[in-house]
Amino acid sequence: MCPGPDLQVGELIAEIDTIYSRFMAKDAMRVSDAVRQAEVPRGRLLSESIDLPETHAKEFGYEPTMDADFAADLREIINSRKPRGVSAF
Repeated sequence: MCPGPDLQVGELIAEIDTIYSRFMAKDAMRVSDAVRQAEVPRGRLLSESIDLPETHAKEFGYEPTMDADFAADLREIINSRKPRGVSAF
């Protein structure tokens, strides 16, 4: 769709605007379709998290147990962590 040689500047701008509007509408439609069709991963519900150990115990035939040093290990990890460097943001 090439404009003819006798097209005035105003008409040319109007033609470009029309083509641009069609392009943007088509592009926006593709983006909105993609967003609408994208499947958002669902996190685990709290109730599912609470039921998970019981489900695993039934499935495997035993309940998981923490070793005696777990609390000490966790305390060491928490106490030795470094502050997050937010200067890069």
